Amino acid sequence: MSNRIPAGELGTITTRQRGGSWTAQANGRDLGGLKQTVYGTGFTEKEARKAVKRVWDATTQGSGRTLSKRSTIADATAVWLSEREASVSEQSMQVYRNRALNLTLGRGERGSDGKVTRRSGGVGEMQLRKVTLGWVRREVFRVKVEHGNAAAWESYGALHAVMHTAAVHEAVPTNPAAGAISTRDLPTKRDVHALSTSQFAEVWSALEAWGQGQPSFRVDKERLLFLLRLGLLTASRCGEALAVRESDVREDRVILSGTIVQPPKGPAFRQDWTKTKRRREVRMTAALKALLDARRATMKPNPAGLLVASRSGSPVPVVNVGRTLRTFAAAHPDLFESIGFPAEEFTFHVLRRTAATYIRERMGAEAAGSMLGHTGTGNLKHYADAPAMVNEDATELLSDLLC
Repeated sequence: MSNRIPAGELGTITTRQRGGSWTAQANGRDLGGLKQTVYGTGFTEKEARKAVKRVWDATTQGSGRTLSKRSTIADATAVWLSEREASVSEQSMQVYRNRALNLTLGRGERGSDGKVTRRSGGVGEMQLRKVTLGWVRREVFRVKVEHGNAAAWESYGALHAVMHTAAVHEAVPTNPAAGAISTRDLPTKRDVHALSTSQFAEVWSALEAWGQGQPSFRVDKERLLFLLRLGLLTASRCGEALAVRESDVREDRVILSGTIVQPPKGPAFRQDWTKTKRRREVRMTAALKALLDARRATMKPNPAGLLVASRSGSPVPVVNVGRTLRTFAAAHPDLFESIGFPAEEFTFHVLRRTAATYIRERMGAEAAGSMLGHTGTGNLKHYADAPAMVNEDATELLSDLLC
């Protein structure tokens, strides 16, 4: 007997308790036979099961129903999640689900086991017809007062996306969150998250000397320094540098065609595309060739052919590299204080931004964006954008005025 779920029906609902709430999940098939996975949350198991059935009614063509003005933000959130699931990775979906829980059930306290409990302030039961621009603004400011600017921006982003989904499904005439908040309402930090040339020189010297003469030093310095040099010379993300294989190294170029990802469960693995799904090629220079030749001469072969692998030959998770760099920063508080750079912000990505700033200052924003693999130069403004240049003719004209 086949266990295949018939078209238009929902399969078995499974539940589990996560912190102070319940999460329910079930697979189903729409009238076209396409599989869909729907999720629901609630403070009790019964509420979570009801939420799954409500989401199924809202998202599948089998029920003949869709979002309406009397649907809740929780209903629209579930539809938003189901539509995002087909286009993003499982890691990104986990982020979206966490944001959905913060929006619908409220924020809580994260315990030592990583579970969030005592959630409060959720707006999941708010009906879509009652959501107005003023209500969105008041809700975001409430989150700002209680949890800070970062949480307020996250709450606004989630509300904007959810209400956009509601507008697309014609549950509301327009997106009431559009234009409710601006950067003047919630100013973001504009700190420069990149090292200057002199700062980088001091940090790099400390990295090379780190652990010398310490018999109990456990960091694989050779692997770490190679990875950092590779990341700098190719301006790659940490996962992209970790994913470079021997087969990606050609006579005249290095190909960045994958990244190392860590799923919620199971070991890290090499994904055959980058974060932006854009393959990049870096021209082989003398310094890059010398670095790669030295590494290949000393490395042990591994099944995946990775230039950076663990002792067992498996991919190195990105979080491990971040943990190592945090350990280095914690061991050198005086260094970071002397150069005026926050030790807690020293990451692999800071080195990538440093390389981007260096390239932008000498070759322009377009070259820096191309090296980084960005589709544009907008992201550079946070750490590598050049200051606006005052028009020289206008300056001369004002000088004449003052004479």
